[in-house]
Amino acid sequence: MQIIEFNRLFFRDSGIVKHYPTQFMIDKIDNDSDYNYLFQAEYWIAFHYKEIIPGLIYRVTNKQYVGLINTSDLIIWERIQSGQLKSFGHGGISNDDLFTVADRANRLLTIISGEDFGHVSMHSTREELINLQKKWIKWLGTL
Repeated sequence: MQIIEFNRLFFRDSGIVKHYPTQFMIDKIDNDSDYNYLFQAEYWIAFHYKEIIPGLIYRVTNKQYVGLINTSDLIIWERIQSGQLKSFGHGGISNDDLFTVADRANRLLTIISGEDFGHVSMHSTREELINLQKKWIKWLGTL
């Protein structure tokens, strides 16, 4: 269903997006605040999951702040409450913060795997992130 939605939204660009090199997408996840690339990564990962999953699991403990712009109708309650994100009263909800690398990695892992081992918030501790990472490592070992 997710691929159908992305094809609908990116019908002209989907062929380009799914052929982005892995290093290009990793750089966007790690460093680019434009939500468009993160949205595209949710589509891209369906075609590149084998090559990106270990790197995403590694990033689950990386709380490097990247920021987030061009979010349209995205709802991240903690960021709305802190005033860092505007609420339009509707839109997609992310349970992960998406302002840091760890949040982005966890969201992408959750989307591609269908598993939900927890979420990364603005206030997640190092210990919480390590425990979350251990769950992803265990999951990967079962494949």
